[in-house]
Amino acid sequence: MRGTHHKSLLLAACLSGLALGAQAAPLSVTSAGLGPLNFNTAPLVDEFATAVLPGGGATYVGDAAMDAGAQTVNAATVVTPLPQDGTVPPAASSLGMRYNNNAAGLYIQSRPTTSSTNAAGVMVAFLQNNTGGALAAFEVRYSFQTSAVLANEDVRGFRVFYSPDGTPGSWVLITGLSGNETAGTHAAVVTPSLPIAPGSLFYLLWADDNDDGDTDPGYIIDNFQILANLTPTIVTQPAANTAVNERQVAALSVAATGAGLSYQWTKGGVPIAGATANTLSVTNIDATDVVDGHGTSKYPWSNPGDSGTYRVIVSGTAGAPVTSDAAVVTVTADTTPPAFSYAICGTNLAGSETMLLVMSEPLNDSNGAVTDSSNWEIKTTDNSSSLGAPSAITYLDDGVNRTIVFSLNPLLPRDPAKGYKVILTAIGSLDDTAKSANVLNGTASVGAFCFTNQLLALGATWRYNDTGADLGPTWYTGDDSTLPSTGIGPFHANRTVPCPANIQAGPAVGTCTVYSNAATLSFRTNHYFRTHFTYSGTPGLVPLQIETYIDDGAVIYVNGTEFERPGMNPGPTSNITIANRTTNGEYEKFLHPQVSLVNDNVIAVEAHQVSAGSSDLTWGGIVSSLSVEPPVAAPVLSIALAGANVSITSTISGTLISSTSITAPRSGWTVEGPITGGTPLLVPRPGPQKFFAVKVP
Repeated sequence: MRGTHHKSLLLAACLSGLALGAQAAPLSVTSAGLGPLNFNTAPLVDEFATAVLPGGGATYVGDAAMDAGAQTVNAATVVTPLPQDGTVPPAASSLGMRYNNNAAGLYIQSRPTTSSTNAAGVMVAFLQNNTGGALAAFEVRYSFQTSAVLANEDVRGFRVFYSPDGTPGSWVLITGLSGNETAGTHAAVVTPSLPIAPGSLFYLLWADDNDDGDTDPGYIIDNFQILANLTPTIVTQPAANTAVNERQVAALSVAATGAGLSYQWTKGGVPIAGATANTLSVTNIDATDVVDGHGTSKYPWSNPGDSGTYRVIVSGTAGAPVTSDAAVVTVTADTTPPAFSYAICGTNLAGSETMLLVMSEPLNDSNGAVTDSSNWEIKTTDNSSSLGAPSAITYLDDGVNRTIVFSLNPLLPRDPAKGYKVILTAIGSLDDTAKSANVLNGTASVGAFCFTNQLLALGATWRYNDTGADLGPTWYTGDDSTLPSTGIGPFHANRTVPCPANIQAGPAVGTCTVYSNAATLSFRTNHYFRTHFTYSGTPGLVPLQIETYIDDGAVIYVNGTEFERPGMNPGPTSNITIANRTTNGEYEKFLHPQVSLVNDNVIAVEAHQVSAGSSDLTWGGIVSSLSVEPPVAAPVLSIALAGANVSITSTISGTLISSTSITAPRSGWTVEGPITGGTPLLVPRPGPQKFFAVKVP
């Protein structure tokens, strides 16, 4: 109500005395329900009809008066189809409910009437139970909007009613749909006092009070729906058997239909506190799991105590609750002690030397054993010297890697020519976070990868394709013919200026590629690169490091397997896939401790821009294998004329031997005498041909 003008628009019955008779085609409510109706076409009068209640602006003051007015409606006399009106919102007219036939609308909308003799507008929906059985409950659901909310209105929103026969005095208020002016989905369950018989008609009534054409808001109804099957029904049972290992999470779920559904999971028939969703993560179910075995925190994963039989009880607003089938969860205990995965030399942000030790599983550091420097020692791999205990230790767990960072003793710097190992000297000091903790027993050590063996230089030659073509989702497994151009790295393409001498991160540009979308912004955002590198070691799993300069993102493959995707989202990629970050080609380094290498290896890279308007694209890469021991230089034997003699110099010590045939067995070669590394040895000048070698013990 606004001032002394009280609006009331009942969406149901015109008391003009017009007779409708039997409805020819009411809305059919089947076992699957009804709708949602999106009103892309005008509703028929047999489905929705409108009328007005006589009176004036002050006829209905407050909800009670409006509800009493609704009881005067006779659905049989509501015979006027919804007038069609394409204005948004429609202007006030003699009827408050109408169909908006504008392409921008296509919904039912109320509006106050202009007549001072009309107190309310109403709309009736005519429904028929065609579910095949008695309808004990149903849910009414629709989208609702309003153009404004007036602070001084007396009757808020629609007043909505249900009737089993549509006669005056039979209308029952649906409180969940009444008085609500909040935009969104409005829904409420209706439970008739008596089930609606098969084939019977039933009715819904909307009423909107009249404000005599004043600034009353217009209400919108769209996506009208009736849900008929409200009895809880489980349509997808939880998995009958779920087996996980400790530190994994057993997940259960159930799908159900019905109205007003609620869930309660049980274990062994006992309700689980807080487990009231349709999904259940089986963690901390057992009371003994609430605090871990070390008294520090909850377990965020499944534990052996969580094993058992689970069920979920699904309840609704109508019908009896239903219980799911049994879901048996088995959690296998972790009985494996933690182990050293690998170690690597590095530096921290302050530039001091560090070593990083990666563990096979999470460690418990509640007692400080991990970070106690007295439990550790750093020694050379040949045990010739020791750096003693680390000066500081940090334990990091990012959920993927569990890394112990050792700051080395600054008073005993690491010899760059020697290999080093990390040693746990305190027996039984490290245990994992399993419920029954597993202890790393005995002295454990691991050599640290401190030395790099470069396999591919930054200025290596690559094949590339910068045409903007899509080479397909498995291009990196193909041959080199799909990349027609060649050049040396690093590669750079620039939109607005000539290719610069250096990429923004510093290194000189080796090859300028074509910025494929410079003129048209045709969203060609990537270039493809591929080359080979040789690994002379024994084929197998090798620690591999790739250093990169990337603008903006890239997916890197080694021998057909994805190695890394910096700046790229997961999933398949194509020539229009964009990066998820903006960079200037900054230096990045990626280490994988186990990469399958053979003698001839292929690295393939697709570089992506962050958008079609990105200013440049960069790719540069260095590939290195890592080793524990420093690389051993190959021995060198040199020869020079020295009068009647030749001067033989070797980089290693041993016995100099010679032969006129390089294929002769070594046992038949002539001994020339001992030779000391770096010291020339004079021997008589040979005849036309002679071969020399150094024999070492």
